Amino acid sequence: GGGGPSFVEAADEWASALANADGSDELRALLGPPPIGGQCRTCEFRPKTDGLGSAPSGFDECWTEGTGMPPNALSAGGGPVVHLWSGAATNIGRYVAEGKYRLGDLTLQDLGFDSDGMELDKKKVAPRKPPEGGGMTRAVRQRHQVMDTAAGAAQRGINRDASYVKETPLYVLDEEYLRTETSRWMYPYHFIDFETANSPIPYFAGQSPYELVAFQFSHHIMQEDGTVEHTSQFLHANPGDCPNEPFLHALAESLGGCKGTVFRWGAHENTVLKKLLLGGGGADASKVLEPLLSGGSRAMVDLMRVATLGYYVAGSDASSSIKRLLLPTLRASTKLEDDFGKPSYSSQNFSNMQWFQRDKETGEIRDPYDILKNQEAASGAIADGGAALAAYDVLQNRSTSAAERSGIESSLLRYCEVDTLAMAMIAKAWQDFLQD
Repeated sequence: GGGGPSFVEAADEWASALANADGSDELRALLGPPPIGGQCRTCEFRPKTDGLGSAPSGFDECWTEGTGMPPNALSAGGGPVVHLWSGAATNIGRYVAEGKYRLGDLTLQDLGFDSDGMELDKKKVAPRKPPEGGGMTRAVRQRHQVMDTAAGAAQRGINRDASYVKETPLYVLDEEYLRTETSRWMYPYHFIDFETANSPIPYFAGQSPYELVAFQFSHHIMQEDGTVEHTSQFLHANPGDCPNEPFLHALAESLGGCKGTVFRWGAHENTVLKKLLLGGGGADASKVLEPLLSGGSRAMVDLMRVATLGYYVAGSDASSSIKRLLLPTLRASTKLEDDFGKPSYSSQNFSNMQWFQRDKETGEIRDPYDILKNQEAASGAIADGGAALAAYDVLQNRSTSAAERSGIESSLLRYCEVDTLAMAMIAKAWQDFLQD
């Protein structure tokens, strides 16, 4: 249709521009400005941090060129609007079309509130129903995120509902939801985290591609007096030996002999446990572990869901990821500084560790995952699930030396332990916040 060049003609023009020594500017002129919008949410070149990152980024280039704003202006406004937590692509496209490129440019009305701060259901023009069981709606979390930006702070006198947020909040609780939720929990608290693999090439005879392998867990307990202990762990990485059945038996032994609420972070542990139990594992293990599944008599509590519905902390960008919440929670909680600000934490993997640390030069609180990463630097840090999966892959290689194997196993155990310790820290902080 139209009178524009054909695909072949356009390709020839681009090839000619690229062949020119100064072709980058010519090519940009041919292509026009980048079409920024809601589709940028899934950009593979998007930096992990809100605002513009320091490393070269295709996302950054698009947004600085597409908005005509220098990187520091986008950052000062809270970062590109595409970083809005759980933001719908259509809404982000509308904001961009209106020239609202930064989180701090958004108003309460943009997020679905009226001029009095009442959240509206646009279809019914009535107050929007809260999530089942209570807690913050998506719009409320987005609101906290926007008001947490420098540009959003300038609007607070007009747009912020003082009954929801303190004047300069470090954290915000939906107290009614959080008190109701925590009233159901029973001591001692059990925090568990799994590490798993699902390789396209099976590790073990008889397995299918992408079949689940559960090779590690960590288990912390918190008593009613606040004592936190790393009570058990499991790592099974023998080459050619499937760990699934030993994993189930070890987990049943760890959780079966005591009462109390069991906690996970996200759906992963429930999904893994359900799949493993469907594959068998023994009646004794099933008797202990089946009640932990969703709907069971001792169903695990998903702390990620609790965080999403009941807790916002400044500096988290509204995320409910444990790695995004831990450092901001440490900044907000004097209780965590009291409990972890001395070299008093010891376990099978750590001796006299101090997890609440401040940078000696800046005084900034350090992220425990960074502390761990620095400790592991000599042997290759494992500080996320992807690195743990890669480490397990190395352990399945029969040519891996005994010394290398020992170092990797030690690193895996330490990383997984910090995950469940982080869960205990955040739960402890919530208890402290509810007492304020």
